[in-house]
Parts: sequence; structure tokens; C-alpha cells
Amino acid sequence: MVDLTKEDFEAFVKKEFPGQKYKWEYDGQTGYFYVQAGTCLGENLHYEFYEGKVHLHIEGSNWRRIRDYFWNHVTDGRVSHRHWRRYGCDWVLDTEPKTWEEVKEGFCIMRSVFKPLILDFEHRESKVTFETKSFNEILHLDLNIPEYQRIYCWDEEQVITLLDDILNIKTSSYYLGNIILHTNNDKLDIVDGQQRLVTLGILAYKLKHEEIGLLECKYESTEAQINIFRNARVIDNYLEFHDTKALAANIEKLSFGVLTIDSQHLDLAFTFFNNTNSRGKPLTDYDLLKPHHLRYIPSDYELQQELLAKQWDGMINRSKSLADNPEKPELRRDADYIHVLELYLYRLRKWSRHYNCDEFDRYIYSEYKSAPIIEEIPPFGEQFNFYEPIQGGQHFFEYVEHFMQKYREFAMMHEVDKDGNRIDNVMDILCSTFSGYSDKWYRYIIEALIFCYFLKFGTQYISEASLSITRYISQIRFEKGRAYEPTIVNYAKESGITLMIHQATSPTFFLAEIENKIKNLDSISDLSGIREIYLSKCRKVSESLQEKCISNSFKDYFATRYERITSKYHL
Repeated sequence: MVDLTKEDFEAFVKKEFPGQKYKWEYDGQTGYFYVQAGTCLGENLHYEFYEGKVHLHIEGSNWRRIRDYFWNHVTDGRVSHRHWRRYGCDWVLDTEPKTWEEVKEGFCIMRSVFKPLILDFEHRESKVTFETKSFNEILHLDLNIPEYQRIYCWDEEQVITLLDDILNIKTSSYYLGNIILHTNNDKLDIVDGQQRLVTLGILAYKLKHEEIGLLECKYESTEAQINIFRNARVIDNYLEFHDTKALAANIEKLSFGVLTIDSQHLDLAFTFFNNTNSRGKPLTDYDLLKPHHLRYIPSDYELQQELLAKQWDGMINRSKSLADNPEKPELRRDADYIHVLELYLYRLRKWSRHYNCDEFDRYIYSEYKSAPIIEEIPPFGEQFNFYEPIQGGQHFFEYVEHFMQKYREFAMMHEVDKDGNRIDNVMDILCSTFSGYSDKWYRYIIEALIFCYFLKFGTQYISEASLSITRYISQIRFEKGRAYEPTIVNYAKESGITLMIHQATSPTFFLAEIENKIKNLDSISDLSGIREIYLSKCRKVSESLQEKCISNSFKDYFATRYERITSKYHL
């Protein structure tokens, strides 16, 4: 064994590992001593002399991510991993030091191998993470109620309301809002969500008859202890008169949005997420995009994070009455940010790559989350092309704001007559004409493609482009007896219009190409019913827009471009 004193070790730590915590449990023959290796796990990640060798040990409850990271990144042949409480949580230097000098050298070698990896891991690990967890998963976290938290104080009415909600769950899963946790050494302090979690902990204890870690926390306040015992009786009484099997089954369906923050500034948690404690209402993709991109901004720039979060919240809240109206879900698409990010940009981004616009679970979040990069090649350039990869962080918020501003310009293209009076613009004409339920499916596609044209050429010949795009997209309405939105979206993809616009260097090239395609569209005769009515709406749009056209080639548009589309009753 190596002969040394505690004073020798402390002097070494002071010189080579200044400021790091250490532990001495060594008598010169047996025992161990260690020094902290990084900040991410505190003392649970340390270099240790134990059983005659120098190790790096991963301990505590948050071991998995860094263990997996080391597995994928350690390439130095001088170290190997083995089981330490868990497989792969012990990395061992291959030498067996016989003297204190050799031990010191071993500690320094381990530091040279692992310090760059630890620093990289700590940089990669976001200060903030957000994920959905089941209530059962949360129960198994090492939770703690910090001293600054208000006391547990829910009254009987609040407890009964929660129990009724759980009892009446009819779906396969039920979202109970969001909680905020703060990493504090090995514990996760509950910043927000204590009242719900403690109440559910009591219910789980009564239903499962097993230890609940959250209820083992120290409740210093006598009032809190009284409230817990009182609500335990409330729950006992409730269980006596209600279906306990249903409650036990439904508690398994509960989930939360869990925001975990490492920052020393707890206010940052509320910057990342405004918790509304909504019951049964899952997070939207837009709720997830904000914390996803804020975490790419260095934590030193908290004022920037707060400003961008405020900007994002303002965008969402301005349209909240439309996007969040359970009685009229059809109004959701009229919210400006949904119009821009879903109906316009999402589709344009997909069409430009000839991808399908599949609306799978979390498809908007998936489209606008940070794009993968080659780590040693930094992203650069802020062109704000609609089709560009999404850069994580500030660039995303500026990307959204850029296109929201472009949308406002697009929607408010002011046109005046010779006397200076405002007249309807392209958007006004389309919105007032194609206002029926299925008509909107076509209108949204037409608008998105006109928006694509507007982004490239501004208002130059926009009436001509609007006529051509409306004519081409309307063909599928004439061809199909029944309207299905996915079919219309796919038709727009196959049209290649986004690529035509992208490749055109002048409006004349785009207009010439799409007009040539229109000439080759199939003839349709004897339209009746809804399709005949739709044709009459195309006439109205054409007559309104052709008056605004500069090019004489578009002056009699309906008669010349719809001549091979005839109705049964010649409306």
C-alpha cells in the first residue's frame, strides 16, 4: 500500500485541484481518498485512490447520462471501465502505483483523460431540460422541498377537485400541468408543483400501501404537517365512498411536464416556462419550442433569454383567444403564428424538398427544433430563407419574428384607387371569397404559395401570380368529387410551384412556366353542386384580381384560363 498522510494529500489537492472538494478515509494501509472531478454531479464524480489503483467513480442518482457519454467518447487505451455499483460507472487507470509520487501522477493522468470530456459534457448538458414524465416516474425521483418553498396548504375543496378530476378520466393519458425542479447536488428541489405532488403522494400511499419518498421529506412547519394529516383523512373519506379501483387505474395515467433547471438563478426557470397549472391540457408544440431554443443561449445572457421569452409569449398571447378556444376549434388556424408557422412555412419547407406534409405527433416541434450540425463546423449566416435549417437559440426567435413581420406586410398590402381610397388586396379577395369550411383548405394552400412568391419578389406582379396559383391549385377541386385536405396538400407538393419560384430570377420566368403548365391541365365538363359553386368563386376572384394586373396577358383571365372547365348549368 502507498504510504502518505492526510497533509500530503491536502497539499496535492490545493496545488493540482484548487477549490475542489475532497474526502480522506485512509489510514496508510486501507481505505480510500478522492477529489472531485467536475461540477455536474458534485462529489459524486471524483478521482479516487482505492484498492491500490486510481479510479474515476460515477455515483449518486444522476449517473446515467455521463456514464453513457464516457462510453461513447473515452478512447484513451490507458483506462478501462468496469462495474461500480452499476455497470460502467468505474474507470480505472491500468497502472498500479507503488509510491505517493506514482499516485499523484495517476491522478494527473486521469485528469488529462477525463477533464476535457467532463467540460464538454457539462457544456452540452443544458442548464434547462424539459420532458414529459409519468407520475410514477416522478415518484421515483429524489425530490426535496426546499426551505424557501411555501408550506403545504391545500384545503379540502382543492383536494376533492383533484380527486374528482382523476376519477373522471376517460382517456388513456391525462396531463396534470407542469412542475419545475431545481438540481441541488443529488436532490431535485421542487420549485413549483409541491401542492399537487404532495396531495398525489398521499393518494398514492393510500392506494398502493407503499413508501412514498416525497412524504419522507422533512416538513419543518407544524402547519404543513397538520395539513398533510388533515388531507390524508379527506382522502380516506373520499376512498370510502368512491371507486378505488378506478382511482388506482387512473393514477397510472397521470403525467406532468417537468422542467429541470441547474442554474443558480431560480428566476430563470420561470423565464423558460410560464406554468399555468392547467388540468388535463397537454403542452403544445409552441410551448415546447420556447424552452428548446432558449437553452441554446448561454446562461450568462439571462437578459437576452428573458427578452426573447417575453417576445415569444407576446406572440402566443395575442392570438390566444383564437388558438385556445375549445368551443370553436376551427378558429385555431386563424391565429397569426399558426397561419405563418403551420399553414405557410411548414408546408413551404416540406414542398421545397418534395417531402410530404405529414402531421404526425409533435410535427411542428420536430420541424422547428434545432437542426443537427457537424460539431466542429459552426453554423453561420442569417439569410432567413424559409427553407433553411433551423439554428438553435436566438436565430430561431429572429427567424420567427422575421417571417411574422413578412406575414404582416403580406396580409396588409395596401392598395388604393386613383382617388386614394383603399381597395381590397389579394388577401382580402381570397378570404372573402373562399370562406366555406372546405374552401379554406384550398385558400390556405393558395395563400402559402402566394406568400412564397411574395418572399421572393415582393408585390411585383403579385396579382398575376395570384391568378396563376389560384388557377393551378383549383384544378384538383374540379377533378375530385370529394375534398380531402391531405390530398390537396400533396397536390401542391407535386405541383413544384415552390421550386419554380425559388429557381426563377424574375417574375416573368415564374409566370411563363406556371402558365405553360396551366395550358396542359385536363378539361373538366358538367360540374355540378359544390364544384360548380367553387367555379363561380374562381370567377369572382379572377374578375377582382385581373383588374389589378399590369400585364395585358392577364386582363381576361377567367375566360381564357377556365375555358375548358364548364359547369352543368353554366353558372
